[in-house]
Amino acid sequence: GLTDEVPEKPFEQLHHAAQVNAAHNLVFLWEAGSIFMALQAAKIPVMGLKGLYLLEHVYRDVSLRSMSDLDILLKKEDIPTAITLMQDLGFEPTTYFDINDQNIDIKHVPPLLKENGPYLEVHWTLLEENEPFSIDAQGLWERAVPAHIAGVDVLALSMEDLVLHLCLHLTYQHHLQLGLRGL
Repeated sequence: GLTDEVPEKPFEQLHHAAQVNAAHNLVFLWEAGSIFMALQAAKIPVMGLKGLYLLEHVYRDVSLRSMSDLDILLKKEDIPTAITLMQDLGFEPTTYFDINDQNIDIKHVPPLLKENGPYLEVHWTLLEENEPFSIDAQGLWERAVPAHIAGVDVLALSMEDLVLHLCLHLTYQHHLQLGLRGL
């Protein structure tokens, strides 16, 4: 009954924003499903990270959480094949990248962009490799749990790893600048 207490104009604005966000997220989920299916066909294990997982497993209403990109986690050795697969799906690198170069200050391939589509961040770890502490990527895979994301059976971080990742993302990587959504 709380919606009865909201004045009509702000209620309409909020309702419209929720509809726009739902449509945006449905496009993102469709793209994620295509990515997951391509990786599965190539026998490359994949985890859906952050918003991809949270959208369907925590929020359960696609209009309630905004997303600005798609984040996935792959094993480092699968990155070159995955980049080729992503290019076949229309995702293009936004800058030069070679997995064989020294990449100590990044944790993912530079964002890949699809025309009229989302940015895609292909992670091989959760924390830059030159930080004063590290996250054992192999341990993340050992603790991974099955998840159904974007209509596809994939993997997700264990609940403990998910909470730690979200906390690190909000505090250490974004210095608490993500506002209430980060909490």
